[in-house]
Amino acid sequence: MTRWHPWRTLRGMPSVDIQWVDLPVEVRGYTRGATIVMSRHLRQDQRRATLTHELLHQIAGHRAGCQHRDEPMITQLTARLLITLSDLCAAAVWTTDPHELAEALWVPVDVLAVRLGHLHVAEKGVLMRATEHHRERA
Repeated sequence: MTRWHPWRTLRGMPSVDIQWVDLPVEVRGYTRGATIVMSRHLRQDQRRATLTHELLHQIAGHRAGCQHRDEPMITQLTARLLITLSDLCAAAVWTTDPHELAEALWVPVDVLAVRLGHLHVAEKGVLMRATEHHRERA
């Protein structure tokens, strides 16, 4: 399976454009028509997460905002695409600190929190076994 790469995905969507602007601190980006508007002040991990989130809105056909009920789905899919279970397990064996874990996974802490908060039961088992196995060997 090919790893999700938002910038590569954007290149494959020639009708979608990015506009870099000054936005309030609490707004990382939004979709307006075929344009993704993003804050020029984001860190690289925030750019990656925001672009993924807004590309998912584009793919879903949300051109002028979305229904409030759709936002959690887009947010959860963003976290799932950016944080694979194997990457999560690999990083979680050496740190439980959410800031270190987010940095290792190259995502903002809020994206990590969404991924961890919506793990499937089977994923929780895989993660638990990976971290327990590592502790037993240490």
